[in-house]
Amino acid sequence: SLSVTAIRNIRNKLNKLNKTLSEQSDTREAVRKAVERFEERLSGLEKDILPKEFFYRGSMEMALRGGALNQQVMFLGVSIGEYPSAPTETDLAQLRELTDVVNKLVDTFNEFIRTEIPRLNGVLEKNGLEPLKPPKEVIV
Repeated sequence: SLSVTAIRNIRNKLNKLNKTLSEQSDTREAVRKAVERFEERLSGLEKDILPKEFFYRGSMEMALRGGALNQQVMFLGVSIGEYPSAPTETDLAQLRELTDVVNKLVDTFNEFIRTEIPRLNGVLEKNGLEPLKPPKEVIV
């Protein structure tokens, strides 16, 4: 999905930035702190958005509710697609719930792009470093 591509894109840029910083012996504390904070926020998003191997870094709650979001969407698609009749009320309720979860994730992700990237870029630019180019916001 778009958000998976976008988040991997941000991760690659952050890895490049970390490599650049590790090659400089005089990285300022402010830069290091800003990058750490950004990385923490990004890791939280990755946990929620990226498809996981079964149980890999997945929360117990997600596992109990049927695995990572991508797996749930896939199973639900199979479940709905296999019946010649209309989807059951359970399928529809699950679909509504998943749609809510996806929408919340997309909002969180877009908020991250709007606030966290400019915040990090402010510190980077002040310290003469190349800013991260933000991806486009994800539209559901």
